[in-house]
Amino acid sequence: MHDKKLFLFFLLCCFSLGYAKPLPPSVEEIARKALSATQLKNLSRSATANFTQRLKQIPQLRTNPRQQFNPNVSPSEIPTVQVQLHAHSVHAASATPLMVDGKKELFCATHWAEKIQKDPHVKVTTPSGEVIVAPIKEMYSAHERGLDLTVFRAPEEIEPFITPLEPAESLLEAGTPVNISGFAHESSTLLPEETVLFASPVRYVIQMRNPKMLEGICGGTITDPVTGEAVAIEQGFNYMGSASMAGWFQLLPQEAQENFTDTHLAIPIQNAVAIARAFESGDDSLAAIEIKVLGRPVALLYPDEYILSVWVKRKKSIFYNPFLNPEKLEEFFNLEPNDVLSFVVERAHTGQKIFYDVNVSTGKVAVYGDKR
Repeated sequence: MHDKKLFLFFLLCCFSLGYAKPLPPSVEEIARKALSATQLKNLSRSATANFTQRLKQIPQLRTNPRQQFNPNVSPSEIPTVQVQLHAHSVHAASATPLMVDGKKELFCATHWAEKIQKDPHVKVTTPSGEVIVAPIKEMYSAHERGLDLTVFRAPEEIEPFITPLEPAESLLEAGTPVNISGFAHESSTLLPEETVLFASPVRYVIQMRNPKMLEGICGGTITDPVTGEAVAIEQGFNYMGSASMAGWFQLLPQEAQENFTDTHLAIPIQNAVAIARAFESGDDSLAAIEIKVLGRPVALLYPDEYILSVWVKRKKSIFYNPFLNPEKLEEFFNLEPNDVLSFVVERAHTGQKIFYDVNVSTGKVAVYGDKR
C-alpha cells in the first residue's frame, strides 16, 4: 500500500511538471545573459562614435552665392496642393500627394491640420486655371510632437487633377540635394537644391539657403531632383536659438554647431506610407515606431504618442531634439554597466505619461503608468 502511494505521488509529480508554467528566470540566469562591462562599453562607445561621425558629415556652408527660391513658379510645376481653413479662407498650407498601395493619399502637417479640423478643405488649380475647393471628409493624424503628419483621401472632385508621387524606399545621405515645393505666403514656391544635413528614420534636418520663415510651406513636398521620388514632407522652420533646443545643441561637435544656422525639419516619406496604411486599415500598430536600446526592442511608439524626455539616472535629461532616434536612444550617452536608461512617453490627447526604466546590461524593462 505504501509503495502504491509513492507510485501515485510520483505520477502526480510527473503530471505537474509536464503541465506547469515555466518558472521565471533566476537571478543567476539573468546575470549569465547580461552584457559584460567590456561588451557594454564597446557598444556604448560604438553608438556614440557613430552618432558623432554622422554629425561630422554635415557639409560646410557654401561661400559662393546660391540661387534664391522662386516665389513665382506656376502651381502646375510643383506636385504640392493646398489645404485651408474653410471653403472661403485665404489662409492655406501645403499638402503632399502620394500613391500608397494603389490609392491617392494627401498629407499635411498635423500642427496645421489641428487648425482646420472643424471645416477642412483642399484646393487645387486645374491646367485651365480653374480653382476647385473640395471638403475633406476624414483625416488621420499622428501627433505634432511625434511625426507631425496627417493623412486624408483626395476628394473625388479634385482627384483627376492630382498627380501623386511615388515614395522613395530608403533614406537619403547627408549632403544630398533635395527640392522643396509648397505654398509659402499663399504663393506656389520652389526651393531647389537644399541640402540634407542629417537623416534618421524619424527626422531629416535640411539646411536652407533662405533662413526666413516660409509660412504655409509646412506639409510641402520634398523630392529627389534626380529620381523625382518623394523623399520627405516638410515640417517647418527650426529655431536653433530657442531654449527648448539649447540642451541638445550643446551635444553637437563644434564644427556642427558652426554649420547649424538655417535649418528646416522634415518627416521621412517612409513614415507617411506607414501612417497611410494605418489610416486605411484602422490598425494604429502599422504606424507604430519601435523603441530600442542597444538594439533591444523596448516598446512601441504609437501615432498619438511621443518621447517627452530621455536620460540616464545618474545624468541629466535630454528633451526632444531633431536627432532623437527611437531606434537608438543610447546614442547620447556613454553608458556604464547596469546603468538605467529611462524615458518618458506622453500620450498626446490625454496627457497620460508612461515611464520606462531599462537596465542596459540585463535588458530588463520596468514600466510605470498607463499601458495600451
